[in-house]
Amino acid sequence: MKRLIFLFFCSFLFINSQAQITIGGNKLATVSFKETTWDFGTIKEGAWPVHEFEFTNNDSKPIFIIDAITSCDCTHIDFSKEPIMPGKTAKIKVGFDSKGKDGNYNRTITVKFSTGKQDIFIKVNVKK
Repeated sequence: MKRLIFLFFCSFLFINSQAQITIGGNKLATVSFKETTWDFGTIKEGAWPVHEFEFTNNDSKPIFIIDAITSCDCTHIDFSKEPIMPGKTAKIKVGFDSKGKDGNYNRTITVKFSTGKQDIFIKVNVKK
């Protein structure tokens, strides 16, 4: 039983370390984004702006989006769990809930791919 737990732990470390491979900071060698930052500009409080971040799979194998984590509950994400085939593009939809907000906001979204991770960013200025 101890051996099984040890093997599970080692496998987890290996898989986790593979998911964290990045080149040149957070840039992935296998994924290229059209843009990594989007500025919604000035919006009225209560608006719900949405932007789609487009990226291309430059790898020779299909890749997957494993997860996307936001820095705030006011930022909402939608993405497909389907594999992105080599040379194909996909989109990650990011929305900002401005209800009850006022001022400048900068949010980070960490996208975890099967080949590593990439941070994308949104900026918005909310006016009441």
